[in-house]
Amino acid sequence: MKKLPPLTQIVWPVAVGLIVIVGAICLLVRVGNEEATLTIAVKEGVESAALTEIARAFSRDKHVPVKVIVLPYDDLYGEELRQLKNRSERSRDGIPPFDVIMIDDPWLYSLASDPDAAPRLKNLSELLHGREEQFFDSTLRVSKFCPASDICSDRDYYAVPFLANSQLFAYRSSDFDKAPTTWQQVLDASRKAEQEHRVGYASRIGPGNSIVTDFMPILWAYDHESFPEVPKQGVALKSPERAFNALATLVGTRKTLGGASFDDFDVSAYLQQGCASMGIVWSAWAMMLVETEDSATRQMRPQGAGSTIATSNCPTLPIQMGRPTKKGERKAAEVPSHENLIFDDVPQGAGGTSQPELGVWLLAIPTGSKQSNRALEFVAYATDLADDDGAGQLKQSFTATNFGTPPPRRDVLTALEKDAEFASKHGSLIPAIRRSLLNARARPRTACWREIECRLGTTLEKMIEQGDSSDDAIKRVTTEVTPLFDKSNCNQFLRHQNGNYSCVDSPF
Repeated sequence: MKKLPPLTQIVWPVAVGLIVIVGAICLLVRVGNEEATLTIAVKEGVESAALTEIARAFSRDKHVPVKVIVLPYDDLYGEELRQLKNRSERSRDGIPPFDVIMIDDPWLYSLASDPDAAPRLKNLSELLHGREEQFFDSTLRVSKFCPASDICSDRDYYAVPFLANSQLFAYRSSDFDKAPTTWQQVLDASRKAEQEHRVGYASRIGPGNSIVTDFMPILWAYDHESFPEVPKQGVALKSPERAFNALATLVGTRKTLGGASFDDFDVSAYLQQGCASMGIVWSAWAMMLVETEDSATRQMRPQGAGSTIATSNCPTLPIQMGRPTKKGERKAAEVPSHENLIFDDVPQGAGGTSQPELGVWLLAIPTGSKQSNRALEFVAYATDLADDDGAGQLKQSFTATNFGTPPPRRDVLTALEKDAEFASKHGSLIPAIRRSLLNARARPRTACWREIECRLGTTLEKMIEQGDSSDDAIKRVTTEVTPLFDKSNCNQFLRHQNGNYSCVDSPF
């Protein structure tokens, strides 16, 4: 009789085989779950609160697993670009591949553009076709991607507007007899506040996006031709001297009064707590501010002119409050006299030009998404572009406004204008948002905008922190930024830099 092999010689091969089979099944289940879950990337902050809630509603209504990935501004852009460039199909560092991405409108060209291949985002023209009149023109314009032409067609939509951000000028009515309407008046008011040991103008001066965002409306007010929406070869700055000098003056009190900010929301906090008299805010921040205005006023309880306040949002030194009884008078018939914080047009510069910056948050779909059909269904659901009763009633658009989201749709903003609460408590807000959206200007539509923003931001920081002259700053921008406005130079940069931007290693 043939001798049987030892038991261990039988058990171990069988065990190893079972381990391999079980491992394969687990891998298939995990991959299947990744593909079955709709993954949405959103920005951390007030801009994404509404979209997160809408994603939950979509999951309930459609019985679809949804995962929302929340990332800070710069991290969101970096991860979206990495996935789009690498056509990611698996998780990395706990972050799964995205099916829907939330993008700031100046990112569209860099995220969609591949100098050597087809666009990295799905064309969404069919979703918007025939419905363009429902949106503000400015929000649709920045949803288009057409790198081969300066004029986009109605077939070039690669994103859908979700949040219609644009810049407003906010000021404390108690600090002004008459509202500032020009940057020169802002400068004068800021100097006067400094003499009185108060913070006049609060400005973001953090690196890259923060300082550039607050600088652009000043630049365009004084120099309309600088940084055109459609980049022109060899043209970045035309006559920017007054704008550079104005920025340097406005933030000149930072070291002694704390009148400038490093954090994006410090400006809102300064205004809300009465620590500053005026500043530029995004409309989404403004809608957040009006919700907390009453509680902030109760917390401050000013006792009269020259009283001080103590709050963690203010500088450590005592800040004198403005005149508590005098109100803004510029548009007395339009602005309720009891508004503590008034929203108005961005100040004018030379030639009476007011140029608020546009900052629309868009929804887009990566071409590599394994769930492109479901992703398309979600984008239609979230923006009320589906063919159902809820979309017909703009259900999600009104849900978004309840979370402080400025709407890109004309009808929704009109409904807000008629809202009794807004009209009675904050009558300046919605009309100011409408005027801003009608006049807002987009940043240059170029795939190199992030690098341009990095270089310009570093230059502005050096001017403020190291005392570089405005002439030196302008020369540096001309040398380092202007070449990127040429498409061939931009494409060459994108190929060689592989998404690494100069401000990453900058000490500013």
